Formats: sequence, C-alpha cells, structure tokens
Amino acid sequence: MDGIEKLALSNNWDIKPFQDIALQIEQLGYVNEWTWKKNIKSPNKKYYAEVICHHNVESMDIFISILQRDGTQVLLEKVISEQPDEFAYARHLGDLKWVSDFEVALINKKGTGKFLATLEH
Repeated sequence: MDGIEKLALSNNWDIKPFQDIALQIEQLGYVNEWTWKKNIKSPNKKYYAEVICHHNVESMDIFISILQRDGTQVLLEKVISEQPDEFAYARHLGDLKWVSDFEVALINKKGTGKFLATLEH
C-alpha cells in the first residue's frame, strides 16, 4: 500500500478505492501461493513431488511438497527463502528431479546448486 499511496498522491487519484480493496484482501485472508510447473512422479511411482511458492510481502518462500498417489501430503519442506522479487528468486527455479525413490532435488537454473527434500522410510 505504501507504493500505491505514493502513486495515487503523485497522480492526484482517490486513494479510497485502493484502501477498500486492500482491506478486503486482508479480511479474506488472501494468500499468494502457487505450484511451480507440474508435479513429477517418483521412480517407484509411490509419490509425486511439486514445488510450492508462497509470495509474501517480505519474502518468497519456496517449498518442496511430496505427496502420496492419493494426494495426501507426506512432506512439506521449505528449501529457499528469498527476496520477493522475481529477479532474486527465479534463479532457483531450474528443474525438479527425483534422485532416489525417497529424495527429490530442486536444481537451480545454472545447474550448479540444489536443494534436497528426503522422505523418512
């Protein structure tokens, strides 16, 4: 809202509609969350993994989620917390690969770094 207020003032816009929408967003508990790319199956076909992104005001939190075939989540692990700017966090989103039946890796765009999530078995 700080940025919107400055823009509204500099353009001589009525700030009230922006404040009303911001209040509605807050009251509804809106969460800016999405799944990055499509999920991938484990080599043993018992699980699938996906990357969940939570875009907050002060951070972009990136999680690896592992689910059973029926959709039951068995692991949700935060692997990255970055600035909420696409130039900062997009470099981490390169590829998602299973490295074993119970371990999945999020590999950065350059292929030089990875974050692992492992199921207890």
